[in-house]
Amino acid sequence: MNAHRRLLLVLTLVVVLGHAVVLDGAFWPAISPGAQPAEPTVFQVRTVMPAAPLPRPPEPTTPPKARPPVRAEPQANTPQTRAADAPELALAQTSPSPEGIITSGEPASNSPTSQATEPAEPEQTALATSSANTPTEPDPPAQAAPSPRVTETRSLPAVVLPKAHTLFYNLQGQAKGFSYSAKGELLWLPAGDRYEARLEISAFLLGSRVQTSRGDLTAHGLQPRRFSDKVRSEVAAHLDTEQGRVIFSANTPPVALLAGAQDHLSAFIQLAAMLAADLGRYLPDGEIVLQAVGPRDADMWRVQVVGEETIDLPVGRMHTIKLVRPPVKPFDLNAELWMAPSLGYLPARIRLTQHNGDFIDQQLRLSQSP
Repeated sequence: MNAHRRLLLVLTLVVVLGHAVVLDGAFWPAISPGAQPAEPTVFQVRTVMPAAPLPRPPEPTTPPKARPPVRAEPQANTPQTRAADAPELALAQTSPSPEGIITSGEPASNSPTSQATEPAEPEQTALATSSANTPTEPDPPAQAAPSPRVTETRSLPAVVLPKAHTLFYNLQGQAKGFSYSAKGELLWLPAGDRYEARLEISAFLLGSRVQTSRGDLTAHGLQPRRFSDKVRSEVAAHLDTEQGRVIFSANTPPVALLAGAQDHLSAFIQLAAMLAADLGRYLPDGEIVLQAVGPRDADMWRVQVVGEETIDLPVGRMHTIKLVRPPVKPFDLNAELWMAPSLGYLPARIRLTQHNGDFIDQQLRLSQSP
């Protein structure tokens, strides 16, 4: 009896060890780093086939039925043909015409070139079919719409451009309750019929911000071509006077370019040139309206001429003309400018205030001219 039990125990151990070996081979490679996967067990299945395939009886073949001849029917002289029967389709669609350009600050005249045009409704899609029996005449090629240009409905004011200057500023500001100071440098460099303006603001531990405006000098002042604003990366606006639009590098939609438009930096120089040419035109309580192009959009600036004011600056006491651009939309900046006649009406002080009270105050400490 004991021998029988021992025999059963031995057989049981053999069976358990066999299962352990099989399970170990299946799971060990998955948990052991660097181990090679076990080769899977291949089961071979053999099928007994006859020595030679039995011949299949030939299938009866029937000759195809002859199709009746298609009788060509004369086509009706109608301009329409079913789209399903047309072997080729040509799609013709007219693009909407671009918007017209109007000038800022003044109503446009009744002339067709000065009024803003509504985008034309796209014409319905026309399907042109080709047929062997009835040839169709090709549609005439669509003529490209004329490119809009900046039109002037009034004579722009006369200007007297300031001479080349480099202005250095001290800046005091507040952002979210944190006060800071910075340095600023404005370069105004006219050369022939071209100009460059560059404003750089730099602060310790905060880095720098650089705005640049480049363009042409005309009888009516500055005509900017490109405006850029760089903090970490650069965004730019291209003012295309030939196409009459502003194109932005920030993937925002283009906008119409108005006559006398400026960018956020050239506007300061243009205002100075307008005041220098005819100060009495804007005093007292005058207003200057112009389109101001930023790096991502464009807006209308309504600049109010407040009057004369003498202020104390790091450079000393200066006689100025104060301008104000009040906010129009929510979160707009309130901009105050003090233009110095002794500097060709270039800004001696600029103060920008946000709706939450944060501000930056830029005051002249030194000026240099070549």
